Amino acid sequence: MKKCVEKAEAVITSLQKNRKKGITTNKLRNLLSLTNFLFDMSRQEGDVLSEEMQERVAYTRMRFAYEAGRDQEVKEFIEKAELMTVMKAIGNSKSRLEQFCRYMESLVGFHKFYFESEGR
Repeated sequence: MKKCVEKAEAVITSLQKNRKKGITTNKLRNLLSLTNFLFDMSRQEGDVLSEEMQERVAYTRMRFAYEAGRDQEVKEFIEKAELMTVMKAIGNSKSRLEQFCRYMESLVGFHKFYFESEGR
């Protein structure tokens, strides 16, 4: 968990240092909403994710790609945070899915902390 939090803060602070326009809070919350849905569903899973749950993770990855294709700031955020790689690495592991969900939550939290006063 500590690694995820540190990585999330590093991603957000690098965006802030580069003074990039960045992803909007609404778009970030939409990605978090997709992630929270996965987390809620994973509570019903054992240590190994079912085929259905693995399909949901793949679908969420596709939705992230779609959102990145629609908006350059979303794409830059997803690439900087390496979210596509992290999601692909989940495989059938519930613990990796939970780690991904916490990473996303950390990204949102640090985004709010570092960018909120700038109106993003």
